[in-house]
Parts: sequence; C-alpha cells; structure tokens
Amino acid sequence: MRIQVTEEDLRLGMANDCSRCPVARAILRQVPDIEFIDIDGESVIIKFVCNPRRNYPLPLEVQNQIALIDDGQQLNLAPFSFELGEPLP
Repeated sequence: MRIQVTEEDLRLGMANDCSRCPVARAILRQVPDIEFIDIDGESVIIKFVCNPRRNYPLPLEVQNQIALIDDGQQLNLAPFSFELGEPLP
C-alpha cells in the first residue's frame, strides 16, 4: 500500500512521538481499522481492530525521514510517499 505523508502530516505530527509522528498520522489516515500504532524507527507495529498486531518494516528512506523529523527538521521536509509492504513473519 502506498502511503502519502502530506504537508499537513509534517506540520501537525509530533516529533519523538511513536504514535503521533507525521508517518504515523499518514498511516492512520490511509489504513482503515487501526486500533494501535507504534513506530520504532525501523518498523511500524499496527494492531487492527479485529486482528493481531503486525510488524511492518519501514524502507530506509522513511527511517532517514523519521530521524530528520525527530531532529526537529520536519517543517523543512517536502511531502513524501512510500510503500508499506507485507508484515514481517
């Protein structure tokens, strides 16, 4: 699934907050039925309403964007997109 991180996500997302950062906001906005989300920098853990938790790897480019966001540079970033692939086994 292609995830679009918008200018609004970058503006309203909270740096250093695993469930309210711009990437988490973008995923929550575009993936239905999420009960819980947690981003640890390398992967995202998603608990869906009717399913167990799943751990999805994040592309290296997204990991780098998260590092910049956590370093306080999120307002200097352009909107971006990435592919949220299959969950880890």
